Amino acid sequence: MIDKMFLLEAAHVCYADHYARLAEERGQSFSGYRIEECVERLPDDVQLPIIMRYIGRIEQAWGQSIGLVFHHMGLEHPDDIEHALCDLMLGCMGHGVAITDDFAEAWDQAAAVFALKRATPIQFEGSEWDELAYDELSKEHQP
Repeated sequence: MIDKMFLLEAAHVCYADHYARLAEERGQSFSGYRIEECVERLPDDVQLPIIMRYIGRIEQAWGQSIGLVFHHMGLEHPDDIEHALCDLMLGCMGHGVAITDDFAEAWDQAAAVFALKRATPIQFEGSEWDELAYDELSKEHQP
C-alpha cells in the first residue's frame, strides 16, 4: 500500500494541473512556477476518495498493488515514490509523461516480475478535479 501522504501529494498535483489549465483559460499565467506550489490544497477528505478510485483502477489493470510494483522497482526513497506516483497519475491523464521517463530501468525490472505490459495501464480525464477547480475559480471571481 502506498502511504497516504504520497497519495495526497499526487492528488494535489492532479488537481493543480486541472486548476492551472482552467485558470490559464481565464487569463492567469503559471509559467515559470511549479503549479502545485501556487494552488491551494483541497481538504484531504475531498482528495483521498478521488485518487483512491483511480489507484484502484490502476491496480486492477496491473493485477498488482502499486506499492508492490514500486517495491519491485526498488523505489525506497520518499522523493522517488512521490515522483513515480505523480508521473503515473499524470501519464494516465494523458499528460505525455510516464513513470518510464525517469524510472525506465526500474520499471523494466518490475514489469518483468509481474509480466506488466503498460506503464500507463488506464486513461482518465480526472473530471472530479476539473469540477473542483471550476468551483474554486468561480468562487475567486465572484464580486
